[in-house]
Amino acid sequence: MKQLNIASYGAGVDSTAMILKMIEKKIPIDQVVFADTGGELPETYNTVEYMKKFLEKKDIPFKTVRNFGLVTLFNKCITRKVFPDMFKRWCTRDFKVGPIHKFYKTIYKGFKINEYIGIDVAETRRCRTAKEDYITKHYPLVDWKMDRLDCERYIFEKGFPYVIKSGCYFCPFNSLLRWDYIKKKHPKLYRMCKKLEKQSKHYAKGMRLIKQNKRTDDVCGNGFS
Repeated sequence: MKQLNIASYGAGVDSTAMILKMIEKKIPIDQVVFADTGGELPETYNTVEYMKKFLEKKDIPFKTVRNFGLVTLFNKCITRKVFPDMFKRWCTRDFKVGPIHKFYKTIYKGFKINEYIGIDVAETRRCRTAKEDYITKHYPLVDWKMDRLDCERYIFEKGFPYVIKSGCYFCPFNSLLRWDYIKKKHPKLYRMCKKLEKQSKHYAKGMRLIKQNKRTDDVCGNGFS
């Protein structure tokens, strides 16, 4: 069975460093795939566009995949009156993993896929083996013993533009620092997060988009301020 090397690109620090390092080490990349939820910050979409042009010069194809119907994750949350779930992780399943695997099955049916994922050595707890028999997951940053600081330094040394942390701006996993960044740099998106939280059917039950331990007066007041 023919094998393909596919790099899963999240447009953040780890996956950017991984791709740059794979190219430096001459590890073949047959395809780079980015799953677009529609909810990334503008800075991340700028990184995606830069990476596309960079890879084009290397003759490495770049593919953006989206969920069925091209419905954004934010709009899905508004329609369902929910926000992303930290435990069930339906958002990741439906808007990232699902579209990527659908792409694999549609375009590369019958191929064995080596999927390269950008998880650094400090987050090895997130490494998983694939459930699908046609996919083998690889975590090169773990093999190279590169942590996030190493990745940031490497990206800088390669002359690649500054890369911020990727992920949906309304993600419940956002750190306090990231909420502060969104509030100051993207106030409109921050207001949209306030709307999403208050319109949720779970709001009256005490559930919040920002967890209690991330609610401070200097950043988010009693949640969103």
